[in-house]
Amino acid sequence: MANPIHWLLLPILVLSSTLAGAFGAPELPPPPDATVEIVASSASMNGIPITTRKFSVEMDIEEVLEFYRKLWHKPVDGHPGYTEASINEWQIVSRIEGDYLLTVQVANGQYGHSTGYLAISDYRKRARVVSSTKFPQMRESILVNDLGSSDPGKKAKTFLIRNEFSTSSNATYYRDHYMHRGWDVAIDQSLKGGHVLSFRRSGETVDIVVQHFGEGTYIVGNTVKPGLF
Repeated sequence: MANPIHWLLLPILVLSSTLAGAFGAPELPPPPDATVEIVASSASMNGIPITTRKFSVEMDIEEVLEFYRKLWHKPVDGHPGYTEASINEWQIVSRIEGDYLLTVQVANGQYGHSTGYLAISDYRKRARVVSSTKFPQMRESILVNDLGSSDPGKKAKTFLIRNEFSTSSNATYYRDHYMHRGWDVAIDQSLKGGHVLSFRRSGETVDIVVQHFGEGTYIVGNTVKPGLF
């Protein structure tokens, strides 16, 4: 991929530990002795401004992953303790706990450090999500979250969608949808438990990650267009 898929984590509803605690979300601790910062962003989730946490730690990626494997080894409510995936240099470990999806994304940093992001998504509000921009989805899919961000020279929307179809069925749906509308395929790659797709047309981009998690399939769709909101 020309760009690491940073947005795989950021589209999910991300809160600082103080804000997450206020809503009764489970804790998502950083790795031991990590340096953590709140990353300011001109972003909104379902119309609500959000923040995200970034960490850096003197541990390699495997040590970070092992910390969360041990922390999340116990299954919860019929879900596995955790699932793992990888997108290019990013390693992702996630856990469903109650109404929340906890996600850690980590990659190699400088000088033997690891760097990454911490995310908490609140699924209790998914039925009230209303998106101002439609994103294609298979029938009976649920729009979980809708993230908007504004950066100089571009506008972006990111969607988190859930359905009961297989990852291959979702990948076929999005491949056919965009190719039949004249989009060029930049990436079409299978990964363990999922699929990555990327499309380009007239300066616009659409990046899609399809991942099986727990009892469903989750689709993260990121659209970027020139201009500002």
